[in-house]
Amino acid sequence: MVSYSATGEKMPGFMKGLRNTWHLTPSGNGTKASMTLKADIAFPMNILMGWMMKMQFKKALTETIDDLKVYAETGRPSPRKVKVDSSKKAIAARIATA
Repeated sequence: MVSYSATGEKMPGFMKGLRNTWHLTPSGNGTKASMTLKADIAFPMNILMGWMMKMQFKKALTETIDDLKVYAETGRPSPRKVKVDSSKKAIAARIATA
């Protein structure tokens, strides 16, 4: 199990914090990976936007698990991950944090 939290001044004001936990368990000849994300969203945004954020997080977590599966099985990033990483937005983000 691996767990991490995200808090801080760069998060939107309505987002109090995030905690993500990865569970890795043996399964046959491989490993099963799952994630549990807990988002602490301030009132009233939790009511107004909580449902939409839940759907977006679910999509992101599903894509991450799929990317991890491809990487674990092939040793290479998934085609989706390669496409996302080569986007202008991703390149700009890497330059900004370098």
